[in-house]
Amino acid sequence: MDNYMQRGGLKWGDDLFLNSINVTYPFAKIEVFPNKIMFKVNVLGVYRKEINLDKSDIIKIKLKRYVLNKGFLFSHNNLKTAPILIFWSFASKELMENLINMGYEDVIDTKQMGGG
Repeated sequence: MDNYMQRGGLKWGDDLFLNSINVTYPFAKIEVFPNKIMFKVNVLGVYRKEINLDKSDIIKIKLKRYVLNKGFLFSHNNLKTAPILIFWSFASKELMENLINMGYEDVIDTKQMGGG
């Protein structure tokens, strides 16, 4: 498999609350490749955004439980990208399996997962 894609939501910005943007399902998607992860937003063609993280940019991926779904918090060192980057998933197990299959198991923080 060359890549994996899933639709969901995306939050990015300088902090979790005031200085961030949140886009809900189905207007965001994540594409996982062996060498990079791409986040794409397209809100009815009116607003578009693409965020790319090379594999070497990713420090840690934490899966955290929120009220209605789970979010993957991506810690990274890419200075061109907002420090807060969360992908909201309704199929977190499938996304986790594909992250592992694409070679990201070294940066996944299994201590913070909190449930299946």
